[in-house]
Amino acid sequence: MPSGSCMQIRLSETSSVAIKMPLKGRDGQRVEAVLSQQEFEQLSADLFRRARLPLDQACWQVCNLRHAMHCFQRLIVCVSCQN
Repeated sequence: MPSGSCMQIRLSETSSVAIKMPLKGRDGQRVEAVLSQQEFEQLSADLFRRARLPLDQACWQVCNLRHAMHCFQRLIVCVSCQN
């Protein structure tokens, strides 16, 4: 693989994958790490949670805004009925 290139591996299609690091060990050979799907999920869980947090917060703000507008519209209707 050329330097700087990128390779995609689908962990859903395999139970583990060997990753060759772009650095060399003491023996001059490239360092290789084996990563299982379970290890990947454990290592990336916090990253995915933090990446999703702003989206979740924005959705809650929209839901709260819609609820507030609904309540305000009902209040206007109730006030106008009393006149």
